[in-house]
Amino acid sequence: MPSGLDDAVRQADDAVRAGTTLTDNELALLASGERWVAFYKELDRVLQLAIGWEIGMNDDAVRLANSSLLKNPSDDFRNVVVGLEQKLLKGLMCQAARSGLDDAAEGQAAEATPAYDAFGMNRDDVTGYIIKDIDPWPEAYDVLDYEWLASQSIQLHNGYVDGVMDVIESPDGSLSAANLIYFRSCVVRK
Repeated sequence: MPSGLDDAVRQADDAVRAGTTLTDNELALLASGERWVAFYKELDRVLQLAIGWEIGMNDDAVRLANSSLLKNPSDDFRNVVVGLEQKLLKGLMCQAARSGLDDAAEGQAAEATPAYDAFGMNRDDVTGYIIKDIDPWPEAYDVLDYEWLASQSIQLHNGYVDGVMDVIESPDGSLSAANLIYFRSCVVRK
């Protein structure tokens, strides 16, 4: 938020409550300032969502990977499952963000290089994605509950997605929250 905007709007509101009379132009300026403050607060909320998702994703991936193991695997396979889960969670979130892009962002996304795997978002798609990665490992089906992992990944993702499809209104247009998340986290930056 531009430095001081929230304070200036708050001071003007306080002055009006204290009995100061504003001109029509001042009232219009105050109303515009209040809309911009609301926009920046919503923008900040969405950025916090994106940052929180990125920060928590690795810990969530380790937790889900470990919880899906039926018995102790080799360290190499455990690392494969953790890496797979990280890719899986990122892919789910990025696919959701991509589906929520507004028209202008969709045009840009078509030109961008994705930094995630796209595999679909239903249980069969997620299960198939997991099987593709673990199939070469002989121990995979003895130590990994891949169906549980798929189900829990989707459930966790559904918690992440809250707010991704929101539209943030500004005084001069609107912006899809998905735009911020997608271009911040899901494309290769050049």
